[in-house]
Amino acid sequence: MNDCAIIFPKAMMLPANYRLECFDRASALYATKWSALTQDDLFYNIDYLAEVERSCKAYLQPKYGIVYNNDEAVGAFYFQLVRFKGKQLIAFLRKEKKGFWYQNFIETPAKLILEWIDKPLLVLGNLLQTNHGGIFFSPSITDPKEKALIVETLCKKTQKNCAASAILITNIYESDHHFLHHLDASFHQFHSEPDLQLTIHPTWKSMEDYLQSLQSKYRVRAKKILKESADLEVRPLLLEEIKEYNEKIFTLNRQVMKHVKFSIGDISPSYFYDIASYFGERFTMNGYFKNGELIGFSSLITENKILNSHFIGMNYNFINANKLYNRILYDNLQFGIEHQLHLVKYGRTATEIKTTVGAKPLAMVNFIKHQNSMINHFVPRVLKLLKAPEFITRHPFK
Repeated sequence: MNDCAIIFPKAMMLPANYRLECFDRASALYATKWSALTQDDLFYNIDYLAEVERSCKAYLQPKYGIVYNNDEAVGAFYFQLVRFKGKQLIAFLRKEKKGFWYQNFIETPAKLILEWIDKPLLVLGNLLQTNHGGIFFSPSITDPKEKALIVETLCKKTQKNCAASAILITNIYESDHHFLHHLDASFHQFHSEPDLQLTIHPTWKSMEDYLQSLQSKYRVRAKKILKESADLEVRPLLLEEIKEYNEKIFTLNRQVMKHVKFSIGDISPSYFYDIASYFGERFTMNGYFKNGELIGFSSLITENKILNSHFIGMNYNFINANKLYNRILYDNLQFGIEHQLHLVKYGRTATEIKTTVGAKPLAMVNFIKHQNSMINHFVPRVLKLLKAPEFITRHPFK
């Protein structure tokens, strides 16, 4: 497909006054209303999208869509074309069902099918940012059915143009997805792990203020973690150091990714230096050193008064003895408090641990559709076999 393809939906369900413009390159968006529609969202800035496009081109192929009602731009959409390997879902197969029949006629065939799947997947959303979906509408579009129809039509055309086997609409907060209920029934809804967010109380001026707001047992736990990790040297890495440690940083991140049960899309070895260079002062990478050796890092992106916890990396030999992961969670919070931010977005995974710090889980929903109608008919049955990790939500505050 060229940089831009204009599609007039004559045979689609949308009225003829609508047209769709699809782009393969972020540079083509400068001549459009993209920036106005995305409301200057930091992670949908055209320059940032161009940087991701360049840095991750081997793993993520971007697709951009703008919808017009006559001459008015009314919607902007961000897609990522990735490779999906079904074997990643094997870890989510339900374990509570036992017996010969289930194991031999359900579980084993499901594993074989998942092992076989290795197909292009079109994702409507941003796989590099847990809490940033890929759908933007202008205030002039208020009808939820109309919104759903626009999403459905653009997904169908974009999927066809890039020959993707299936489409996934992801990173949608349950509280924000009401209009997607009006999608065609061929889109199947399912829940994923929640997003974890911690609101920084305005009275917290230091970590001590935060600790005093905790119930006794959680305060004791936090102090124990801080004590056991006290011999770690923690400091922000300069841009030159990120470049110097680039190979080590990527290796530490790979260790974490090996422990992530499900992940689609990926980053290049140069990603961290590239993004640090792009964001400048908005980007912070804290390095964790033990006896002079870099054993971990956390990357943070500041967006207005919000702290986005980005990728991390850890040497798992230090997870237990030095409470490395727990220390990262507390340090991210401390960064937010010291910089007078309002919210820390911790992202998905390790839900229960993050709730012990005070983060609250926000439910997230997804929608998936396979282009093959016969396969798509069985998608709900497959989804019923999968189960996200269970967790207990902790309530650490007084």
